[in-house]
Amino acid sequence: MAAAAAKNARRCWRFPGRNCGFESQATFTRAFTRHVGVSPGRFRSRHPHSLPAYLYPPLDLETLMRRQRLIQFLEPHIARRPAFHVVGMAGRFTPTSSKIPELWGRFAPRIHEVPRRRGLHTLGVSLDADPATIGEACFTYMAAVEVEGFTQVPAGMIAVTIPANTYAVVTHTGHISRLPDTVRHVWGRWLPASRYRHVPAPDFELYDPARWDPGTGEGDVDLYVPVADG
Repeated sequence: MAAAAAKNARRCWRFPGRNCGFESQATFTRAFTRHVGVSPGRFRSRHPHSLPAYLYPPLDLETLMRRQRLIQFLEPHIARRPAFHVVGMAGRFTPTSSKIPELWGRFAPRIHEVPRRRGLHTLGVSLDADPATIGEACFTYMAAVEVEGFTQVPAGMIAVTIPANTYAVVTHTGHISRLPDTVRHVWGRWLPASRYRHVPAPDFELYDPARWDPGTGEGDVDLYVPVADG
């Protein structure tokens, strides 16, 4: 009995995923890769010191099912927003890329360098996303802050004016790691079934520190998708 218990303990030590309900390393690897976009080993090598906001919570089946039911009833509201200016750092990514947190990791310590900042919120701006190829196409993503206007842009950053638009606005609630689920719902389910069509303009995520905690990655994040009557 003692020998069997010791053997099982050694297995759990070698394979921590067993504590989350996975029967084998292969099963855990497949589930992790499906939800995160890369294998556990590659994720560890890319993010040895990940920001707390992007740490993934345990893959709990009940939580995932509850999250899926919640997404099915998400209904955006329509809002008009005037043109505004942003300054930040940008890069090219794919929808399953795990490097966007690294971009935020480089930008966050330098936010104080941006002059004439407007408000305390930050924005994740997709400058050239194409909904027809959202599953595989590359896009330019910008970690940014809103500014009153352009005076001096810090080295390594860019300045962009987001044009005035009408947006479908949906609020993602919960951990930031599940944000892609909400994005897929809006682009893949809600938009095609709605009376609206996508407008080729930047869409963005708005992170309000009064509603979202960058330390834990928990809270509400607003997604803005530019639309017009179909």
